[in-house]
Amino acid sequence: MIARTAEELVENYPKLHVSSATEIMREHSLEPYVIWGKETGELLVDMISQEVICRVGDNGCIDTKTLTEWIGY
Repeated sequence: MIARTAEELVENYPKLHVSSATEIMREHSLEPYVIWGKETGELLVDMISQEVICRVGDNGCIDTKTLTEWIGY
């Protein structure tokens, strides 16, 4: 199923693999990067704004709602 809106994306895919999340971010002219910290684990960040978007779970997934809200949807 292809999501046409941010709401459909969140509803149908509550978790996204970080590779899909970074692809969405690049489509929005953002510069995603995954960093690792000893105390935080993996974090998805935007290198342009230098903001942490969210933590990457042990399964390599992130919270879709957090990402869409950060992008501004």
